[in-house]
Amino acid sequence: MKKNDISLNLFRKITNVTLFVFMCLTVLTGIILFSVSFTTNSWGEFIVNYGTLFGGIGSILLGPIVIQLLWLSSDIFFNFILDVKNIKNAQLGLPTSELSPPLFHKNCQKSVGIDNVYSVFEKIKKFKLLLDEGIITEEEYVEIKNELLNKKEKVGSKFDKDIVKIKQLKTYVDEKILSKEEFDDEKNKILKK
Repeated sequence: MKKNDISLNLFRKITNVTLFVFMCLTVLTGIILFSVSFTTNSWGEFIVNYGTLFGGIGSILLGPIVIQLLWLSSDIFFNFILDVKNIKNAQLGLPTSELSPPLFHKNCQKSVGIDNVYSVFEKIKKFKLLLDEGIITEEEYVEIKNELLNKKEKVGSKFDKDIVKIKQLKTYVDEKILSKEEFDDEKNKILKK
C-alpha cells in the first residue's frame, strides 16, 4: 500500500508542477505575442498586427483560467482516488491517513473541527475490535480509550499506525514467527510510546 501512496503523491506533485509551468508559459507567450504585435515598417509607420495582439491578450487572460480549471479537475480526480483508496483501506482494516489528501480536502478539514471528535471514536472502535479479537487486554484498551478521549482536540495518525502494527504482530504469532511472549513485549512497546 505504501508504494501506491508514494506513487500517487509523486504523480500529484508532478501534475501540479506541470500545470504551474504551463500557466507561466501561457502568460510568457502572451507577453511575447503582445510585444511583437507592435512594429514599424521601413517608412517608419507604426503597424499593429491585430492577430498577434488579440492572441497575446487572450493568452495572458484566458491561459491561466484554463490551467486553473485543469488544476481543479485534477484535484477532483485525486479526491476521487483518495476516497476509493480510503474505502478500500477501511474494508481491509488499514489506516486511511497514510496518503495526504489533496489541497482542497486539507482546507475543508482544517475549517471543520468536528472531524477530530468523530476520528477519536473511530479509533476507539478499531481498538475495541482488537480487544474483541483478544489481541489486546481490557486494561490496555481502557488506557488507550482514556488517552484518546483526553486528546479529542488533535488526534494524529499514530493510533492508526499502532493498530496496523499490532495486527501485523498478531499475524506473526499466528504464523509461528513470534512467540506469545515476544508478541506481548512488542505490543507493550508500541502501546507505551
